[in-house]
Amino acid sequence: MLPNDLYEGHIGAVAALTQRAFGEQFDFSAHFLTQQTRPCIGLRQASQLAWANGQVVGVALASAMTDMRQLDPAHPDAPPTGWVDLIAVHLDHQRQGHGGRLLDWATDWLRAQGCQKAWLGASIRTFMPGYPAQLGDGAFFRRRGFAALDRLCCDVACDLATLSPDRLTLPDAGQPTAPVIRPLSVADIPDLLVFFRREFPGRWRYEFEQHLADGGRPSDYTLLWLDGAVHGFCQLTFADSARPLERYYMRGLPRPWGQLGAIGVSASVRGRQLGRAILAGGLARLREAGVRGCVIDWTDLLDFYAKFDFKVYRHYLMLHKPLSV
Repeated sequence: MLPNDLYEGHIGAVAALTQRAFGEQFDFSAHFLTQQTRPCIGLRQASQLAWANGQVVGVALASAMTDMRQLDPAHPDAPPTGWVDLIAVHLDHQRQGHGGRLLDWATDWLRAQGCQKAWLGASIRTFMPGYPAQLGDGAFFRRRGFAALDRLCCDVACDLATLSPDRLTLPDAGQPTAPVIRPLSVADIPDLLVFFRREFPGRWRYEFEQHLADGGRPSDYTLLWLDGAVHGFCQLTFADSARPLERYYMRGLPRPWGQLGAIGVSASVRGRQLGRAILAGGLARLREAGVRGCVIDWTDLLDFYAKFDFKVYRHYLMLHKPLSV
């Protein structure tokens, strides 16, 4: 076991072993790993490789939000949030202790950053929201002190080509003036920041600011305007977006692919079908761009998305472990 940066000539080997470890239903390319290990505002990230006979046979990646002012301005003195982003061991080298040592390294590193809890997945540049239930019950992690939340989170998916046009008709929101739904422009960015800081000042605001820092297109966000103010948004991911579409592991869905989420509306206007309106507007944009296979990730709002024919595509276990500092 030696500490190594993924960029020191090893990222191709890491991508190959991770792909084999997780299976064909997931996508782990060198491009994807490079995208997911770019610097983030206020975030520290570190990696560790396992070696055998001069070959890379395992990897662990961990990250810690050590500047909590960036992620949670309301609680700047909160303990750093920590994640085990990724851990994988080559199939030919499993059950030899590599995985346990890699996981120990990751949790020790997070503890050294001041983190009081380690989450499996769900990090800022997320590989997965949690442990894929299709791979089992996470026994490897449970034996090492991780426990699961009572609820699962899900990805849901739909073929937009089969979606009835009636589903994409904006509902009557019961407003004196109809909502306007359109892509974000550069001129709209200050208005969206006002909305985020008022309604979603934590992770969703942070991710929007990071999106801009990454050079992401403003128009990957769709806004809902009401009476001259932003009251809703959704983020879209296309094949050429700054956020990698590989992240959603869409093999098995018809191409072309696209993704929707996060999505939210102002607290003051909830209950007026505006969430449904911004969802319809975002899905309409994806379909107009030719997207068929569409994933909405990391949700438990299954009944809401079922109204648009979205069905469960993948379940995740939300595993976490307390860390003594």
